[in-house]
Amino acid sequence: MQSAGLLPVSVLLSLTAVCAQLSSYADLTADFGADVAFTCSLGSGGGAADIVQVSLLRRKGTVATYSKRFGEQIHDPRVRWTASTSTAAPVVTIRNVTWTDDACYTCTFSVYPTGSHSRHTCLRVQGISNIRTDVQQNQTQPRELVVSCTATGKPAPAVRWHTASMNLSEDAISQEAKENADKTFTVSSNLTLTASTAFVDCLVEGGAAGPRVERISLPVWSEKGHKEVDTEHGSTAGMIVGGIISVVIIGAIATVALKIQKRETGQQPKQGSPDFPLPSHFVQFFPGDPEAFPGQARDMWCV
Repeated sequence: MQSAGLLPVSVLLSLTAVCAQLSSYADLTADFGADVAFTCSLGSGGGAADIVQVSLLRRKGTVATYSKRFGEQIHDPRVRWTASTSTAAPVVTIRNVTWTDDACYTCTFSVYPTGSHSRHTCLRVQGISNIRTDVQQNQTQPRELVVSCTATGKPAPAVRWHTASMNLSEDAISQEAKENADKTFTVSSNLTLTASTAFVDCLVEGGAAGPRVERISLPVWSEKGHKEVDTEHGSTAGMIVGGIISVVIIGAIATVALKIQKRETGQQPKQGSPDFPLPSHFVQFFPGDPEAFPGQARDMWCV
């Protein structure tokens, strides 16, 4: 009776010993939109045993699996699996990482006869995922513009303004930030300025890639607050119109010159004859022709 009671305990201890050798990899950091590679290594715990299956897991499910029986199984089209011949050190690459890839991962090796061996690592995704810009006219001051620049990222992006043609006052800038459900931050910055410059730059800093610059073209407004020229397209449109007018003028001058040259170099028509060809069914009578109209000094054309 006593030995029978000890049997479940010994089995439990045996299973616990086989089930896992837990250790950790160094954490990884990647910018939003970059590629990141996980290198799974069994280490010394598996010895020279036979590796049956390797899996990369995270809390929401399996990312990729490789087994001798079923081969490679990818559960995300962005994932690429590169396994060595022994499958002891596979590399799993996730391309174009997003905020949902910010998580902790587990490499699990199913080894015969020792059982399962796991190692853990965490990925931290940082950087900027989105930048939006806009230009609006101030409703109370027609010649003032309100330029906005909104950036989403993690950690909270730093948004600054720059223009080479004028100094920007801190009073002209308002800014607010909010945290989103996915632990990212959205920072919105508004700049109020008079329409006296062609463009303004929004500088957004976040992540390892360095600052990103968004150049915002500004329209030109009249004294009454009417939009005159879009500086982004106005100069190009003016060049096109000017080019068309120049071509038309040059073509007209060339045509007139060619006509004058033809007149000067062409043969003078004979006296009494028209300066254009006559149809074959016309007959010309010259003055003084006794056989045509005796005694009359005039021309007549007839059919």
